[in-house]
Amino acid sequence: APVPPRSAVVTPAPPRPPASVAPPPTVNPPPGVTPPPVEAPPMESSPPLGNPPAASETAGQGGQVVPLGLRLDPNGRDIPDTAPQLVGSTAIAFQPLASSCGVSNLEALLTGMVATSVQMQLQVEPNGTISNVRLLQSTGSSAVDDLVSCVVKQRLQLEPARSAGVPQLTDAYILEARIQFF
Repeated sequence: APVPPRSAVVTPAPPRPPASVAPPPTVNPPPGVTPPPVEAPPMESSPPLGNPPAASETAGQGGQVVPLGLRLDPNGRDIPDTAPQLVGSTAIAFQPLASSCGVSNLEALLTGMVATSVQMQLQVEPNGTISNVRLLQSTGSSAVDDLVSCVVKQRLQLEPARSAGVPQLTDAYILEARIQFF
């Protein structure tokens, strides 16, 4: 008989307020001059988070991992009383970490990549560091998967999981993240 999944209460990170974008100032053209049409961005693409350097229409210059949240993995072995929590869910840029993750030609590696979502099972140590990352959903490139795993291990900050108020090792959480390339 199938065993029902174990459950734990996961406290979601507080929602971030939406970024406000000021409309451009209205400039009335001189009489007889028709201003060029303004193109709206495509609806299916989401705007980059953080401040990527000189975003362009084609990927290949760099990228960032944007943590979206943690959810319980019902197959995890070490389910604590309290879930680990993201500490500041800001974007993590690839550029400063590529060489320390063994990537020497980041631009060539990312050429042609498009924004994607990934899911990673994390092993979170009692001090909040991540000791193991296993991608459950690939970016489509094993080299980019390795880079993303390395970046998450090096830079993602978590409050540790706890049981009875004591920090605990856990592998029972999945990080959902958006990978953006620019």
